[in-house]
Amino acid sequence: MLKATVDTMKSPIVCVQYSNSGEVIAAGTQHGNVELLYLGAKTEVVPLKIHTSGINSLAFSSGDKYLLTSSSDKSASMWKVLGTDRGNLLLQLRQEHTNIESLALQKKEQVKSFVKEVRKASFYYQDLLIALASENILRFYSYEIVDPKLKDDVKRLQSKVRYKEVQRYTLRDAQSITTFAIHNRIKSHYALIVGSNKSLHLYNINMCEEVFSLNESQGRTIHTAKFFEGS
Repeated sequence: MLKATVDTMKSPIVCVQYSNSGEVIAAGTQHGNVELLYLGAKTEVVPLKIHTSGINSLAFSSGDKYLLTSSSDKSASMWKVLGTDRGNLLLQLRQEHTNIESLALQKKEQVKSFVKEVRKASFYYQDLLIALASENILRFYSYEIVDPKLKDDVKRLQSKVRYKEVQRYTLRDAQSITTFAIHNRIKSHYALIVGSNKSLHLYNINMCEEVFSLNESQGRTIHTAKFFEGS
């Protein structure tokens, strides 16, 4: 039954991610479709539609409340996973919004996307920040989710999420960052960053400095990197 459900996506599936609880599966396709599959006595499917090109990465928050998707359409999005409003779009991350902005404002303004695809987006530091890689830059965003039950109608309608860029790291010797790895479930200050020039870098986010680098560490371009998380 699960196979039949996934087959309805009508496009090759290019990435799949289990939630931390193992109760939800996120699947992304080559054409930008994403589906959340809730596993239980009866499998429930919630489609997430905003991206117009292939999905590059999927990442659940540590408590599985939210999902980050990154795409070749030069954007990343945050979605609600749990609750009665699951499947709702909370925000889209785009380059021009380096100050606190709202989803409502994005709908009214002409928002300029990243120059190139967003290779990966991930939650960081126990969901306090979002890390995003596009071109040869790794950006870090802080964000605040606005309570939808606010009594102030103006504040409630202004935005679901507010966010701003707080830090960036540029890999100057590479045309792009192919992937990166950071801890989210524990508080760690290190990021493992991989460049299109086959280089591997360990970056101290707290000190804003590179700790270690290894040039041409592999014969081919690296597309997957991961920290050891223990058994």
